[in-house]
Amino acid sequence: MKKALSKEDLYELKSLSQPVVKHDKILVTNNQIDRDQNDYAPQVVTFNADYQPEGAVNPALFASKDAHVTKDNLYYLGKVTPEAPFTLFEHRPAQADSQVSPFPVASFVTANGANKVFFKVMQTAEQPITPDAQFPEVRHIRKEHYFADEYGFLPEDATFELYEYDADTRTQKQLFSSQTDFKLCDSNAAGSKLVLILDNFPDDENNDSNGISVLDTKSGKLQNLTQDYPNWKFITAALSPKATQLLISVQNNLTKAYRSYLLYEYHFADSKFTDVSSDLDENISDMLYLPDSTATFSRRPFAWLNETDFYFRTNVSGHSKFYRSDGVQNQVLFEDDLRVTDWTVNSEGELLVCYTSGVQPSILGTITKDGTLVNQYDVNQTFDEAHAFSKPEKFTYHAKDGLKLEGWLIRPLTSKKTNLPLFLYIHGGPHCAWSDCFFLQMQVLAAAGYGVVLLNPRGSASYGLSFMKANQGAYGGKDYTDLLSGLDDVLAHHPEFDAKKQYVGGLSYGGFMSSWMIGHTDRFAGAVVQNPLTNFISFVGTSDIGVPFTEQELLAQTNAVATLWHFSPLAYADHVTTPTLLMSSEWDKRCPISQGEEFYSALKHRHVAVEMTRFPQSWHAMEEFGLPNLRVKWMAETQRWLDAH
Repeated sequence: MKKALSKEDLYELKSLSQPVVKHDKILVTNNQIDRDQNDYAPQVVTFNADYQPEGAVNPALFASKDAHVTKDNLYYLGKVTPEAPFTLFEHRPAQADSQVSPFPVASFVTANGANKVFFKVMQTAEQPITPDAQFPEVRHIRKEHYFADEYGFLPEDATFELYEYDADTRTQKQLFSSQTDFKLCDSNAAGSKLVLILDNFPDDENNDSNGISVLDTKSGKLQNLTQDYPNWKFITAALSPKATQLLISVQNNLTKAYRSYLLYEYHFADSKFTDVSSDLDENISDMLYLPDSTATFSRRPFAWLNETDFYFRTNVSGHSKFYRSDGVQNQVLFEDDLRVTDWTVNSEGELLVCYTSGVQPSILGTITKDGTLVNQYDVNQTFDEAHAFSKPEKFTYHAKDGLKLEGWLIRPLTSKKTNLPLFLYIHGGPHCAWSDCFFLQMQVLAAAGYGVVLLNPRGSASYGLSFMKANQGAYGGKDYTDLLSGLDDVLAHHPEFDAKKQYVGGLSYGGFMSSWMIGHTDRFAGAVVQNPLTNFISFVGTSDIGVPFTEQELLAQTNAVATLWHFSPLAYADHVTTPTLLMSSEWDKRCPISQGEEFYSALKHRHVAVEMTRFPQSWHAMEEFGLPNLRVKWMAETQRWLDAH
């Protein structure tokens, strides 16, 4: 008999990402957890041509990830101990691996036709989070954007440096230095040209537009390719094999600030941009929720097949979709109800993909040139065969105004047939989306006897730009009723669920919406509000994205106090009767813990059944990337509250 999933299975599950192909070898990052160290310990693993694992590239390291190849060698980021930073390592045939740079390396690219590596480092004496000191120092704040989630305080004085390492001569030199951050995107095969993304207005903290430049590594000359588009925001870029063209993902004047990216092709011969994807109305960015057992992804939006043709990925209706294109015609290569988490092009011109589905945590596979998916390796095969999963059932329903919407029902794994509890879990963003993906948390709740409902209301990604923008300036309106309609649809078609045992929860925007819901309806028997936004007025000044997010999402200025209060769940605390658990991360800079504290105090003062669970040393996306032991506790606290109510 198969086992039911438990919270502790977080330590057992593995996932694959960052595939790379070199000659007859395949390199993939195997993401796993070191339970004793309570830390993530990914390892770059080598596979043979038959997709059988041969072992870690450097088993002596605590962790390794993000492999890239040059003409002869392999490079990756690794760290010796859990406390050490990731630095750049070199793997030469028949030689022991060696460390290339003593600096912590933020990112790197390689020249695959030469033996050159280019890496970026940040030099600063400031520390984002420091332990208690006997004689602590003050911190001076002079910038508007002075802290960031998952980092802490941003350095006031930092230098961002770009280095070249020549493996043939074993020498390195600095190519570029900047007082403002930049993105290192790609190198041509010879290593003579690098593609960088630089800020257009580095002294204006409220202008995030940038531009693409090509750096000549010999002369040091920078050529700005996008000076005619000063208000665009470029995300990443990739050179064609012979460097005659460039693929670019971008937010232009139409899509700016809505997390909806378009694909353009740049031709060096005539300096012209070609719009590749806007007529598709499909998002090039990867805003589908990731499985909660993984940690490291390349987030590649496109890859070249040859000098004229390329593949690119979009997100549609909660799943991944691939196109083959020559820049003029886009032909669908593959579309299925699954979530491709990472991918590359192999030596046969096929796609090498890492993917997940509702009941498959992580699979390595290939998508052939005719669009056939072939499974090659299941990193969790023994685990999968031993455990029972509840397959998410995708369904459609209609909103109050008739709009067609989508969701998933994960049925409880129980022999009971009546009076079953139902938990509505709301995604964050709000411009993200639930997807055809394996979610351990939801499977654990299903194993405990709960039905779980995942819905993509207005504002969600993967349904077109207008759908994504539909809740801006209208939070708590049709997005709220979209969720209620989906829950009503499940109850109408599944009489085994008890309408008196409905629960609601969610993180970030899901925390906003679940706290909003309990201020506008008493239908829920309990709520689990996680890292929420509850007060837009205080959020403006305390979140790392407070000002731009509020103006973008509410379509209001930050001094429009009446508008900000109208959209704040805290304004409706007088109407809350639902027993509520607030779960907040103490290091959260996106939705600071004060947002949960304000809501907790308001409910407690009004004698509502409320508790607050605080998670130390934890950032915003706690449920996905927090310390492993606290992620287990996160699942336990959620179930504890639901069981009690």
